[in-house]
Amino acid sequence: MLVLSVLTALLVATPLPKLRLPRRENATTSNAPMVVVDRRLRLLVAQQEAWYLANARYGTDVARVARGNSATEASLDLVQIQVLYAGKRGWTAIASHPDAPGRSCVVYVGHREALPLIPRTRADANVANDEGRPACDR
Repeated sequence: MLVLSVLTALLVATPLPKLRLPRRENATTSNAPMVVVDRRLRLLVAQQEAWYLANARYGTDVARVARGNSATEASLDLVQIQVLYAGKRGWTAIASHPDAPGRSCVVYVGHREALPLIPRTRADANVANDEGRPACDR
């Protein structure tokens, strides 16, 4: 009985080593920047429509188009957007995030035939199939 008590006391008093499992990236964490890029491009679609109503053409300067209709989340401000083409009949853009190097999202608005360029994503060469709906690298 005394031996059992001593063994129990030793087990309780002995610190256990901390087990550290390697961090595995899952689809949610690795895709988080691309989700932000997708959301920012969808916001730009709405901002461009407001710009079009006021100016009878789409805008090329993202900062001017977004003025007065700023992003509500700081994470959206990290998205880098380049409007590739903008005119009276439509616009195209490509966007990326610093936390997802080499990956991008693309979007277009307007009649595909009227646009001089339908962009492709950088990594997977995806093309946006639906007007106003971004297509992103995986």
